Amino acid sequence: QHALMGDPRGNVHMFDLATGTRTSVIASSVEAPVTDLALSPDHRLGAAVSSYGRLRLFDLDAHRELRALEGPVWGFLCAAFSADGKYLFYSRRFGATWATTTEGEVHWVDMRILDPLRPAQG
Repeated sequence: QHALMGDPRGNVHMFDLATGTRTSVIASSVEAPVTDLALSPDHRLGAAVSSYGRLRLFDLDAHRELRALEGPVWGFLCAAFSADGKYLFYSRRFGATWATTTEGEVHWVDMRILDPLRPAQG
């Protein structure tokens, strides 16, 4: 089991929950504060989003970055994996939300379809 911590320079620190020790630092090539981190349900993948519009996906067992996606210059606020770990949802500051598969396919998501207060379409 892993825990992740981001820093103002964009680096992601990985900790072993059993021992409480830092096991690695995955350095960022772009200095951009991490605004949110996400762990996949099986703890094999991690993700970080930054305030400068960068999303990074990590292989936590190998302690390395799998891929990075560039986004809007005004940045991302949050990220979360789906319950099955197949999708990573991330959102920018002005409301648009995307989902990417762990293989890297990017899809725009209309978050209004997920609104529980919106009447069902028949």
